Amino acid sequence: MNTNLIFKELSHNSVIEPEVLSFLLKNDLIVDGASGGIVLGDSHDEGGIFVIHLTEEGECKLTYELEGFEFLMNPFGTEEYLRELLNINKESKNKLIEFENYEIPNEVAVVDARTKNINGVDYKKVLILSKNPQMVLNKHSTLKYLKRLNEINYNSWPKNETLNTNQNI
Repeated sequence: MNTNLIFKELSHNSVIEPEVLSFLLKNDLIVDGASGGIVLGDSHDEGGIFVIHLTEEGECKLTYELEGFEFLMNPFGTEEYLRELLNINKESKNKLIEFENYEIPNEVAVVDARTKNINGVDYKKVLILSKNPQMVLNKHSTLKYLKRLNEINYNSWPKNETLNTNQNI
């Protein structure tokens, strides 16, 4: 099963068929992004990183697409710091600036959605997020404010807290 082709053909809010979902689960291609961090994976130009969620009706749907080097804020940080995050995100939203990948400091939380090689074939991973809103910050803002974003993400997560994610697929 070539999930790369399947996702290329899907659009926003497309239902993920059970056999595709089964393949993703069986091959460890679903990444839990609820705790947030800098996202590693393909850029939009390379096909991006798809986000899926479980609906109230029990269907699994493709929600939207992220790209590598964007910052995915956990839902607690999103709620508590939304105004600051919106200001950070709009400040550096210049797609005309050439972007270069960079080395991520060890202390920064990472959501690793890079492709996975299975028997010589590269497969895209997909992200599943919290049922609560999580803000995504563009990669230019992330580069400029990485330390602050990581600090918000870390400090806003309640200690000893477990999060109700969409992982009950």
